[in-house]
Amino acid sequence: MNNMQWWLLRLSVLILIPVFLIDLEIIFLFYSFVFLHISLGLRVIINDYVHNEKLKCLFLVLNKLCNLEFIKCILEFLI
Repeated sequence: MNNMQWWLLRLSVLILIPVFLIDLEIIFLFYSFVFLHISLGLRVIINDYVHNEKLKCLFLVLNKLCNLEFIKCILEFLI
């Protein structure tokens, strides 16, 4: 292991330590903002670049279903 890898390993551990000290509510709030950001961004991309109305509707529904699945996975992880 070279010197750079050794330092990166130690630094990554130092960064991970505060994760254990963060409340579950803060993590849930963070992930809810992440999912909101992803959902809104994908909605804008779909509305801008998909011109077929049927495909646009399909992709928007799939976007919502994926968000629900992500939220379900996070809730299962947190609970």
